[in-house]
Parts: sequence; C-alpha cells; structure tokens
Amino acid sequence: MSSSHTRMESTASVDSLLPYRQGHSPSGSLSSLHEDDEKAMLRSKQLPPSPRPIPRYLRHHRNGSSQSLSIDDRSGLLARSGSPLATPPIQPSTPPAHLQAHGSRYPFGDEERPMSRASSYHDEGYDPHAPAAYNPAELNYGRDPDDALHEQDEPKRSLAQLQRRAIWNLIALLVIALALISLFVIIPLADYYGNAKRREAIVSNIRVNSTGQVPEIPTAPQRDPVDPDTPQEARTHNGYDGQNYKLVFSDEFNKDGRTFLPGEDPFWEAVDLWYGVTQDLEWYDPHQATTGDGKLRIKLEKVQDPKSNHDLELKSAMLQTWNKFCFTSGYIEVSVSLPGTQNMAGYWPAAWLMGNLARAGYPATSDGVWPYSYDSCDVGAMPNQTTADHSGPAGALNVPPPDGRKANNFELSWLPGQRLSSCTCAGEEHPGPRVNDGTGERFRGRGAPEIDVIEAERCPGRVGGCASQSAQFAPFNAQYAYDDVNGKRNHNEPGTIMNTFRGQPTQQAISALTNLSATTYNGEAGAQFSKFGMEYFPVVDDPSQSYITWMSEGTRTWTMNGNAIGADTSTEIQQRLISQEPMYIILNLGISHTFGQFKVEDMRFPVEFLIDYVRVYQREDADTNVTASCNPPEYPTLDYIKKHSEAYMNPQLVTWEGSGFKNPKMSLTDQCQTAR
Repeated sequence: MSSSHTRMESTASVDSLLPYRQGHSPSGSLSSLHEDDEKAMLRSKQLPPSPRPIPRYLRHHRNGSSQSLSIDDRSGLLARSGSPLATPPIQPSTPPAHLQAHGSRYPFGDEERPMSRASSYHDEGYDPHAPAAYNPAELNYGRDPDDALHEQDEPKRSLAQLQRRAIWNLIALLVIALALISLFVIIPLADYYGNAKRREAIVSNIRVNSTGQVPEIPTAPQRDPVDPDTPQEARTHNGYDGQNYKLVFSDEFNKDGRTFLPGEDPFWEAVDLWYGVTQDLEWYDPHQATTGDGKLRIKLEKVQDPKSNHDLELKSAMLQTWNKFCFTSGYIEVSVSLPGTQNMAGYWPAAWLMGNLARAGYPATSDGVWPYSYDSCDVGAMPNQTTADHSGPAGALNVPPPDGRKANNFELSWLPGQRLSSCTCAGEEHPGPRVNDGTGERFRGRGAPEIDVIEAERCPGRVGGCASQSAQFAPFNAQYAYDDVNGKRNHNEPGTIMNTFRGQPTQQAISALTNLSATTYNGEAGAQFSKFGMEYFPVVDDPSQSYITWMSEGTRTWTMNGNAIGADTSTEIQQRLISQEPMYIILNLGISHTFGQFKVEDMRFPVEFLIDYVRVYQREDADTNVTASCNPPEYPTLDYIKKHSEAYMNPQLVTWEGSGFKNPKMSLTDQCQTAR
C-alpha cells in the first residue's frame, strides 16, 4: 500500500529486530532470547503507558543540542540520552562488499527495483556483535517485509491519460486562437472587402449614369431618378419664369413597406442621430420612416423607456438625399399632409434644401460652411465678420435692439468665418475650383446655403398654422436688414406676410409666413394633401438677377431676388449669392423650443408627417449631367468629401478642427498668396 504520509512503525516490529545487547551471549539459544523478552515485558509494565509510535525521522539528533532525543526500541518512547530508557548507541559499520551498491544512493545493488528511499537501518549501520540469528543478508539488511506497504510509489500516469489531456488542451488552445483571429483579423477583413463597394459609393458618391444621381450601392434597388409611377401629365412643368421644365427626379412612394436605412435606397437615407444644433427634443431613428398606403410616413412618438432612446422621450425621422441626388436650379414640389391640427403648436415638419458640402446633422461639416454663400475676399469671410484686430466695421460691432441681443454682446455675427473662402491660400485644402476673374487666380468661395420649401408652425400672433418659406445666408447685412424694396415681391397679400424675424448671430434669414388651411393637417376633419413648392435660378454673370419664388397650397406666395442680398457698406461686404451650389433634399419631423413656443404636455402623440410625392424639374435646355449632379465641375464636392469622410460620417464631431482637420489658411490673416 502506498502512503503519502511518513511511515510510522510499531514497537513490536522494532523490538523484533533489536541488535545484540550487553550481557547477552552472542551464542544464546532461542530459549534465552524468550527469557530476555519476558524480562523486558515485566519491565515495561512498570513504565507509563506507551504513547503512539514515534516516526522514524525523530530518531535523528538535533544539531547543536546538548541532549539529543532517541527512541527506546523496546517501548517506542522518546527518551533523552543517558536516561534509563535510552539504549546504548549503535556503532556504524560497513556492510559486506557483496551487499554494497557502488555509485548508488540505495544500499543494495541486487534489488529487483529501487526502494523509494534509503532504509533507516542502513543509517544506523551494521552491528558485528549481533546474535547469530541476526543475519543481515537474510534480513535484507534492515528492510521490513512490509516496507512495500508503507513506501510511497513514484507517480504513475497512463500514457493514454496524458495523451487525452494534451489533446483536449491543444483543442482548447486552437479554439481560443481561432476565435481571436476571427475577431481581430477575419471579420474586419471580410467587412472591409465585402462592403468596399458600398462604402466607396456612400463616401465617394460614385454614379452609374454620370449624372450624379444613381449611387452604386449593391444592396440598394436600382432605378432611374424619375419614378416610373409618376403620371405622364406630371412630367413637365410651366415655370414662374415662363420657361418649360422637364422632370429630372421624382419619388411617388407607391410601394409600401420601404425602409431607408443606409444602403437600402438609391436616393434616400434616414439618419440615426440627435439633431443637436437646434437642441431638438427627439432622436432621429431610421425606423420611424417607412412607406404605407402609397405615402411616405414619418412618425413622431413618445417612447416608454427613454433609456432605450438615448435618454430622450421622443423619436422621429429625417430623410436626406445627401451625396445621392442634388440639383442646381429648378423647381421642387412636394405634396404633404401636416401632423396635428392647425392650432396645435410644437410640431416642426419641414421640406428643405442645403448645399452638399454640409451634411445635416453632422455639425463638423457645417462648421464654417453653413449658411455661407459668398465669393468675395474681404471682412465678410472673417470670423465674427470683423477685422483681425476687431476694430470694425461698425455695423458688425454694435447691433441695436431689437435685432441686437445682450446675450450676444450686441454683435452681428458669431460665425467662425468662411472656411472655404476665396481668400484661401494657394496649396491649402479646398474643394475648388480655381478661377481667374481678372483679379488673379484664386479659389472660388464655397459654402452650404439653405432654402426652405416649407417649415410648418403655429402662426405667431395669428389664428391657425402657417408655412414659413425662407432662405438663409452669410455674411450678414447690418441689423440683418435686406433690401425689401428692390429685393422682394409679395404675390399673395394679405395671406402672405413678411416674417419679422430677420436673423441672429448664426444666420441671416429672409422669410415670409403664409396662412394654411385646416384641411392641410391630418388631425383635422376632411384632411387632404396640399402642394408646396419652390423655384430658383442663379444667374452667374449677374447675381442680382438670380431669384427664388415660393408656392404654398398651389398658390405662388412671394419672390426674392439677388438685390435683397447685395453689397452692404455698413458691414463692408459684397454681394451674397442665391445658391449656385449643388443642393440636396431633406424631409423631417422635429420638435424644438428653438422653433416656436409650446408645451409638450399639450401635444398629442403619435403623429405623422405624410408625403405623397417629391418631384424636381429643370429647364428643358438644362444639361442634367451638370445641373442634376452632386459633383458638377464648377462646384465639385466628391473628392473633398472623400478626403474628409470622418467628418461626414460621424455626427458626434462638432467642429472641423475637432475632426482632426485644419482650417485652411487665408490671405487676410496669414499673409499668404491666393494665387499659385
């Protein structure tokens, strides 16, 4: 039997192997030995009861002790040397040569197997005075017959067990290694190469028909820009300018169940973000926009658990054609049904356009770009619309109330300056193009102006709802005062009035408000769809002749022209431009305290903003490869967006420099040359 404990021997086994003692004849008979044993037993009766056997390792003397401990072989008791119980010391002697194992730690050389340790009897030595009956050779020189029962065997392991365990360990290591390789190598590579075309199409706006319209997105169904469901009678339009127009883009939303997550539609994409620039109360969730009953349906609703909605109680949707469909000049018409009722404030449905260099909801892209529409190199392109030493001009430093606000230090502009101005130094990053207009070669001033087809609101100071139809520009006139004598015309008095809001330090707005019918709201009895539109045409050679005309519920409402935003001596700026940039379409339903006064608890949820169709027309002689593109040669955007894709793909980035890009140097502050 094997044991992991130190072997313990009984008194009887020790006594049976006692060496010769003084007074005993070495030739004594077996009877004399029995007599001695009887005397020893009589003596043992006079001693205290024997404790349990003492381990053999306690027989070794402690170094440095004046009195050493030993075991009385007759009784098994621990006794000090010199005591009556101590046995005389045994003198070591050398065993016979034939019993020695040379070069071995074991005492025998003829053993069939090595002992687990050297016998303690060998440590005590061979006694030549032992009685004849004590024959070391016969007694195996100190080994007990039952030693094998007490000695610990060497650990034995089955080769099969070792192999099984090693195999399972190897399998586990391989599984872990494969998992790590898949997570950090295979999956990223598969995503990179598997979605390369889709990613390139989204970022770079690659087109299959060279018109800037049909993005090459493998997962999106492909179709022509003109929806085949558009009726033939709706494929032409007579413009307010007297020109004939052709249909270049349409979406009738007749197919139910459409969704607009990235890659699901060739022209529209629903964003997934919080619209922080206007401090909206809702989260724009792509799943809130779908089609049903032949309409595009954008739903604004409350959520049960705000934690599941980015800690916001409301969610809605915003659709964009950014970098997928853009147009420069033309007429856009939408047929819509507004949410709620005409007297219910707070809902903010909108259909609007913005320049492709700014992506709505991605603040870093609009930083220094929105709402600039300017191609002059002067103080209008500077931060805050002032000189570098902030000494002027007077119209930018002091704006009297009510247009000036104490919270803004009565300053005209808090914009960071036009990032892509015509003052940009040669060699700096700029989308281009470079032009030579007699003053030398320079970059064309670029920006992202905004034109609103309709923003519905509760009419301020009036009964019912209104359609706000406006355009935003930068830099600003003094006191945000445009030329309302030569620059605008009201076609619909008294139903349309000019908006008293003309701007603030982040924008100059030229806007009119038009009363809306109750039936335009889908929360009213007899609700029906109403048409809203906007026609604009920029005249490059004479910007003052450019114009924008709006239409509400089928009626032309008002027009502004380039004279409204001409040069302004008070702020020392030049002509602003009615947009010459490629513009994309945005449809959304929001809610924000920056747009009207309301109480959320007085509003009804859920509500829907319904769009029956969107149609875009351009003059018959227009080259749609240029005018219906997001990347026209005179106003390119593709390469610039591709080089700065991080800003255009991350809505969390707020500023351009915060995106890791530098604002380009400009000649007014960096003493560089605009020409190469």
